[in-house]
Amino acid sequence: MDVPGDSQTWTTTWLFRNDLTCRFTRSILSIAEGVPRVTIRACTWRTANATVLVTYVDPPGTGSVLPYDFVSFDPNRLLLEGIEYRRVSR
Repeated sequence: MDVPGDSQTWTTTWLFRNDLTCRFTRSILSIAEGVPRVTIRACTWRTANATVLVTYVDPPGTGSVLPYDFVSFDPNRLLLEGIEYRRVSR
């Protein structure tokens, strides 16, 4: 993302667990600020009608409905809200 007089790098990671809990992590590094700003949100998830329904723990009850698909039917390439994510081994 470009901001006048600055350059930013955004990294978003989703962790979807088998027990239907999840974690959203976003790190934003601004060249102007020089330090990353990190947001971590715990959540629960379920699927319905080609969407992932995410409910965040904090603040309670807030959530998102995220359309999803798999790129070329590859289970390691998730298309979530039109943004492609790749599976990362832990």
